Amino acid sequence: MVKAVIFDMDGVLVDSQPFHFEVDRAVLAQCGHPVSLSVVQNYAGMSNQNRWAKYKLDFDLKQSVDELIAVHVATIMEKLDAVDLQAIAHIPALLELLKSKGLPMAVASSSSYDFIYKMLDKIGIRDAFAVILSGEDMPNSKPAPDIFLRAAALLGHDTENCVVVEDSASGVAASVAAEIRCVGFRNPNSGTQDLSGANWIVSDFAALLTDEMWLA
Repeated sequence: MVKAVIFDMDGVLVDSQPFHFEVDRAVLAQCGHPVSLSVVQNYAGMSNQNRWAKYKLDFDLKQSVDELIAVHVATIMEKLDAVDLQAIAHIPALLELLKSKGLPMAVASSSSYDFIYKMLDKIGIRDAFAVILSGEDMPNSKPAPDIFLRAAALLGHDTENCVVVEDSASGVAASVAAEIRCVGFRNPNSGTQDLSGANWIVSDFAALLTDEMWLA
């Protein structure tokens, strides 16, 4: 039986993945490497450290990883106030349902703490979560299982009694590696993501409200 639920943030709680893609493309263009949307979609779900290390390697960027991250963080925080983002459809109702059942919830996101807190406050759902974790704290980023294992431990439940909600291939792979059941959310704005490892796949969170088999 499910006793705790762990959510990814970008593309799951809020449709912010296109915003991330836009910022990554802007920073890469500043570095002299303009790329298409389909290219940056392949890096979805990775922590800032791992993503920019891979960008540096893949595009032979002259800037250090720390320099790239600094530009990225400054750009994303500057643009965040102006962007209009809302919780994904049915997420508020889903959080209320889980709360009514007494199920503690966590956010386990590859984004930075500053971005996570600001985003959750922006859409008004920060108080729903007993645990908030960033990939910047983890030894290994998704698709490694570290962040989900840590979230389960902090929620006080065995992995077999948890479920993860993810929209990215790396997030689903991390849940598989952690041996935690997974709901894959097919968000078209997250690009083409391999969710085949998920136990359930939905394209609308209304499905989780009407069919609670995923909580059994």
